[in-house]
Amino acid sequence: MKKFTLIELLVVVAIIGILMSMLMPALSKARRASKSAVCKSNFSQLYKANLIFADGNNEKVVLVYNGSVRWTSLMWETYSSVNLLKCPEDDFSRNVFPIAENPDETSSMKVLNAVGNDDMPCGYNKNMGGWSQEAAKLTAFTNPVETPMFGDDLYYRLQPPTGWETWYYPKARHLKETANFVMSDGHVTSKTVAKSIDFQWTP
Repeated sequence: MKKFTLIELLVVVAIIGILMSMLMPALSKARRASKSAVCKSNFSQLYKANLIFADGNNEKVVLVYNGSVRWTSLMWETYSSVNLLKCPEDDFSRNVFPIAENPDETSSMKVLNAVGNDDMPCGYNKNMGGWSQEAAKLTAFTNPVETPMFGDDLYYRLQPPTGWETWYYPKARHLKETANFVMSDGHVTSKTVAKSIDFQWTP
């Protein structure tokens, strides 16, 4: 049986190292693409949950905030899973409070996630209604294909990347520095934060 020389073994190790260095970026990209797909699926399900909510609310979508609780609690009965509010690309390390279902079933606040319940990786278009603004009506949407409903964010409400409230801007956490969005017609897309300004943010 032929024995390998030290040089031959070193050559083999070097070749394996080169192959691994070539494969790792591809594996990392595939892993991130998989996480993005989960995120998009979550947004799609939240979109459907909002349609169900609107169906029982005179075609009006859920409010972003009703003066007491956020949209996550207002439409809880139509999605009932905090997992849909999470993004696999967000490790939530910025906040020690995990997103969780409120164990107090009598409380109107169904989702607990941070002080003030503001911090979460899933934002809802602020122009859908809330505060002094009436809830948007599905039948009144002028361009649902270009109007985002939910998107990657750092807080419960999502708004275009203009103005001083930068913490409500879309959050790019996916491949090619993009954020995921589900539009008001139900299709899911990815855009850079800069490109998202071109959306029609008002229903």
